[in-house]
Amino acid sequence: NSSSCKLSISDFGSRNKTITIFPHPANASSIINLPYKIISGELVVYNSLGQKVAQQTIRNKTQLQVGNLPYSGIYYYRVTDNAQGRLWQGKLVYE
Repeated sequence: NSSSCKLSISDFGSRNKTITIFPHPANASSIINLPYKIISGELVVYNSLGQKVAQQTIRNKTQLQVGNLPYSGIYYYRVTDNAQGRLWQGKLVYE
């Protein structure tokens, strides 16, 4: 039936991966590597005060560019995969 779940070993392994950023410390040209192709999601970046400083829609992507952030320092990111209901959070050092 349509509500059954199919899972192979390769699917499971690819979904357990984390997000990587290269190079890190990051700059405007740094790449965020997603754990798999996200069909519909969002990247949100917050400063150390918890204020949203950047937001990017994710559509059919495996990589994102960090882009320009207001100043050098520590930021926090949150990536959501709306289709799979997954969430990743982490710290980003920006130069």
